[in-house]
Amino acid sequence: MPADPRATAILLGVLLFTGAEPGRAQDAGPETEAVDSALAVDREARELRRESEEAAAAASQAEAQVRQMAAEIQVLEGRALAAERRLQTLQSRRGALLDRVAEREEGLTALLAALQSMARRPAAAMLLEPGSALEAARLASLVKTVRPKILARTADLRADLDRLAALRRSVAKQRSALARTEAQLSERMSEYSDAAARYRRRSRSLSQNAATAATRASRLAANAVEAAGLDRGLALPDDIERGRRLRSHRPARAEVDALGYRRPATGPVLARFGAPSEVGVIGRGITLGTRKGALVTSPANGTVVYAGPFRDYGGVVILEHGNVATGPPMTTIISGLADVEAQVGQEVSRGLPVGRAGAAGVALELRRGGTPVDPLFYIAGEARASQEDG
Repeated sequence: MPADPRATAILLGVLLFTGAEPGRAQDAGPETEAVDSALAVDREARELRRESEEAAAAASQAEAQVRQMAAEIQVLEGRALAAERRLQTLQSRRGALLDRVAEREEGLTALLAALQSMARRPAAAMLLEPGSALEAARLASLVKTVRPKILARTADLRADLDRLAALRRSVAKQRSALARTEAQLSERMSEYSDAAARYRRRSRSLSQNAATAATRASRLAANAVEAAGLDRGLALPDDIERGRRLRSHRPARAEVDALGYRRPATGPVLARFGAPSEVGVIGRGITLGTRKGALVTSPANGTVVYAGPFRDYGGVVILEHGNVATGPPMTTIISGLADVEAQVGQEVSRGLPVGRAGAAGVALELRRGGTPVDPLFYIAGEARASQEDG
């Protein structure tokens, strides 16, 4: 409870009026004892206020630390993804080169074997055979013709073997880089887990209203699920399903800047908004090809209204962002999570972790007034490219 300066002044006035001296209780009557008790309450209130401010500062600092660590982890995850793709490319090139080397070795070996067989024939036998002189002349001409080809094939084979050795070194180097990145990622993940645990403890102890807010939000989320509201939120409207087409609202720059949207995880876009899947389902959002267990963060400031498993969508987190730039309310649906770290009723800032990715990547949907829109239109730096593709 914050201390009221006016209350303190009134208490001091009462002390002066009654003739009591602060700090002396030996002659205290009932009135003085009451005043001393009130002063004690006032001191306690001031102490509680100080502790509350310190707790708020500590929670804010812990949140900033968690956001920074999450950003660093996502950079490392990006490096690991790039290293894995580079390693896959190198191994594919190495396999193709091995096949070519084997093919060239086989042809060169056959050619050399034929020449050696002809060269091993005794000269006397050649003289006794009819036409041997002509055959010897042909052999000399063949050797003269084939020799440059043998030298060329040998040079090509030597060059391929050199390239193969270089590729082997590159593969080893890339594997070492991936191992170092994995070690850094593991270390940062461990540090993040400790920091996130501290942040959650401080956040829980910060506000007495958090439990009430969480209970209310849980009730709203439960009502939404029971009323099939979440089902409707995760399903296509009938008219879109019939038309098999899905077009997105294209936001103005002011709306993009106001929302401040970003990718929730590191990874390439595997499925785009409005694109049909292999079974013909129209995409209502995008799918990011993340590493299994990758950190997933809130793409914008908002409130968690649902957090947990939902049918076959895996772990699901739904965030409400409110009205953006005086436009309709915005809602984010993140699904495909193997682990959900967010809690219903939690206020999250952009970049704060909400879960971990599953093996199939992360699906991201953005709703504008309940209508699906392309998330890439709202991500700075990607909006123009996405609009050009559309």
